[in-house]
Order: sequence, then C-alpha cells, then structure tokens
Amino acid sequence: VNSRVSAVVAGATVIGLVSAGAAFAHGYGESIGGEDIRNESIYSQDIKDGEVKPGEIADYVEAQFGAQGYEADGLYKQLTASEEVQAVYAECAEGKVAVGGGFSPEDGFTHEGVTVIASRPSVADGHFTVIEGDAEGSVRSTAWELWFVNESGDPRNVRPWVVCAEVG
Repeated sequence: VNSRVSAVVAGATVIGLVSAGAAFAHGYGESIGGEDIRNESIYSQDIKDGEVKPGEIADYVEAQFGAQGYEADGLYKQLTASEEVQAVYAECAEGKVAVGGGFSPEDGFTHEGVTVIASRPSVADGHFTVIEGDAEGSVRSTAWELWFVNESGDPRNVRPWVVCAEVG
C-alpha cells in the first residue's frame, strides 16, 4: 500500500537530490544531473527503502525553498490487529509546522494487510492553529496524522513521519 503523500515526498526528494548531483546511475558509472530528469518521471517505486536520508532532504528543502529549521522525524507506533481504524501521529518540535508527512513499515516487514485510510496534516485538538485573517479558516498544523486498518492478523509497527520547518 503506497501513500500518495509518501510518493510525492519521495519523488520530490529524488528530484532534488538528482538536481544536486547526489544520485548515481547504477551499473553505468556516471552521475545523473538535473537536466537528465524529466518532470514527474521519478516515483517512489524507483527508490529503494532507506536510500534517501532525512539529512539529505533537509539540505535540499532549505536550499530550494528557504525553509529554516527543517526536520523529519517520527517514532514507531504499534497497530493492533483489528478491523477498527487506528490513528497515529508524528508531532513537530515547538515553533515548527508540518509541511509534509507519510509513513514506513518496521524494517524487515512489509505492510501487507495494513491499509492506509488517510495521511494528512493533523486537525486534531492541539495540533493546529487557525491562520488569522484567512477568509477560508485555513490552519497551520503542527503534526501529521495517519489512519490505518490492520487486517494482517498480527500487530504491526509503523513509523509515521512528519516533515517540519519554521515558516513565516
């Protein structure tokens, strides 16, 4: 089960790393530059698990978007074996807002039998503030929330991720 958010974050990360010359063409022995990649041509299935580290993402985001104090973090949470929807959260440090998020399964496990119902900025109590003066009532979220159903028959550990930054 792939989360669209995870795919977007992963795709944007790879494009950024490739633009910076950090990617390497396996088997060909030559670097890939930004000019070699077409828009929307890299997807999450093109990236091996664990190949892109949070620190690499941070450098790219800061350079490209001017976001300061970037961090990506999350702690493993256990999903019970149940047909009930279970929510998990990853929270930003004080003074930062959530600008993205997603999840990964515990190392060595697939997420077979686990369905992602939602992956979004959290609007749960205490996880957001309303933007003053915004006619639509938009919010700034300080956490990422994911909703799962675990029908695998066994408990499963997932790691929710939140991408946070100090923004103006």
